[in-house]
Amino acid sequence: MTSRSDRPTLVMSNTFDPATPHAWADGVARQLGQKATTVRTDKVGHGGGLDNPGTKNRVAAYLDQANQGGR
Repeated sequence: MTSRSDRPTLVMSNTFDPATPHAWADGVARQLGQKATTVRTDKVGHGGGLDNPGTKNRVAAYLDQANQGGR
């Protein structure tokens, strides 16, 4: 897997997600290498981490940096 983007791809995963195991996110991040930024949350359920303040802060920081042209 490769990325043609100038910015890293945000790969989010949830440790206890039965629908999309975090091993899949780890695999994508490994394939992207330096072109990946990962955020993992330890919650139960698909999308369960979206209500976690720490996760929201990390995603917001990624978006802020991406909008400023940095990493």
